[in-house]
Amino acid sequence: MSNIKYFALAGQGNPVQSAVEPKNARVNAVWMDGNVVEGCMFNEACWYLKSCKQPGLVKHNSDEVMFFIGGDTKNPENLSARLDLWIENDKLTLTKTCAVFVPGGVAHGNLVVKDLRKPFFRYTCHLNTGYYETLPAEAKAAFGTYADYYVEKFLRPDARKWDALLKFNNT
Repeated sequence: MSNIKYFALAGQGNPVQSAVEPKNARVNAVWMDGNVVEGCMFNEACWYLKSCKQPGLVKHNSDEVMFFIGGDTKNPENLSARLDLWIENDKLTLTKTCAVFVPGGVAHGNLVVKDLRKPFFRYTCHLNTGYYETLPAEAKAAFGTYADYYVEKFLRPDARKWDALLKFNNT
């Protein structure tokens, strides 16, 4: 019995090409959505190969989780790069393997990848939809609202556990 229908390769599912500058800095690996597998939540995976920018803020009607995973097998917790990512009016600066949570309707983007020494992997999923939809957005939330919407090793750097992960792990 084949499981092939549960896998999608780059190019399947009509992937949206992100506005990455330079264009060859990011390589899509997987795009899987409800068009590929009925009932599937939206998933995207890609590699970042060079320092780059993805300008602009967007929002989605669905919650989004982005995983940034270091590509150095000898030190996978280190992204081997510095990422700046804005959620509303908060700039996250990421240097370690981590997960970032963006609630539906929240402006995010203006990703800048700096000082890339080794490629890293990004996996994104939209938790409550099977389709990718992006809408223009502008930051409106007060400064500090989304400053801690990421997690490294299940503990925030200040040793507070992230409420969303606790709720998830206790269900």
